[in-house]
Amino acid sequence: MPLKSIQANCPAWLCEGEKGKLIKAVGKGIHQMTRRLYYEDQYLKSFEAVVVDLLEFPDTLGLVLDKTAFYPEGGGQPADTGVIEARKFQFKVSWVKEEGEDVIHLGSMEGKISPGDIVRGVIDWDRRYKLMRMHTAAHLLETAVEKVVGSARVWGSGINVDHARLDFKARISSEQLPEIEEEINKLVKMDVPVIARFVDKVEAEEIMRKYGFELGREYLQLEKLRLVEVEGIRVDPCGGTHVSRTGEIGEVKLLGRKSKGAGITRIRFTVVP
Repeated sequence: MPLKSIQANCPAWLCEGEKGKLIKAVGKGIHQMTRRLYYEDQYLKSFEAVVVDLLEFPDTLGLVLDKTAFYPEGGGQPADTGVIEARKFQFKVSWVKEEGEDVIHLGSMEGKISPGDIVRGVIDWDRRYKLMRMHTAAHLLETAVEKVVGSARVWGSGINVDHARLDFKARISSEQLPEIEEEINKLVKMDVPVIARFVDKVEAEEIMRKYGFELGREYLQLEKLRLVEVEGIRVDPCGGTHVSRTGEIGEVKLLGRKSKGAGITRIRFTVVP
């Protein structure tokens, strides 16, 4: 697939507007799909891969590998950071984006590299693991809110290393936060398995119904989709990375709530330690 631009959801300093236009591709610009190792093993911290292409943009460089464990930004979860290195070469990964079937690592480099060279990728694991804990906690927060206030559709989300937020289509008072916090930490302490897997649409619908959910209209055209099931608690279509048991989350602290108007309430939270 010819690469023409980087989508503009990554930080503005990396690829906003004109900065996202491709200047030069070292390779032929036609790639096979990047193998997503982060779906095969969410706990993979380092890996070896083959360089497919080196892309030049006005303010950053892009590195395409045949496989990667670096998670690209998506679904409210930020991209991984870290380094990709070889002998006399280092690429500092500042952001990661999907572009069609490619995963593009964005950043800066020292040394030289060419398509066909073997490199080693090392993820900033402390950062990634914190994001995994935050992401799984976000799924549990939805269940905790529903237990306290009843039906509360998630209207928006955002996950960061230090804090995260969910926007609910529900009126939630400050007085209800302690009860919600108590409920989510009960779920965490159950220490149940969190199972992430790809299934076909028919199986996905069956699993969703088991938990009292219907598959959203936006997923009906897909042949396969990825479900994240918190065993015995809930299941959601999700492409993010998660811990394998709820007990890994630690303690969830609610940081506050804010009315966003139109009956929408934002709840901010974090996980400790």
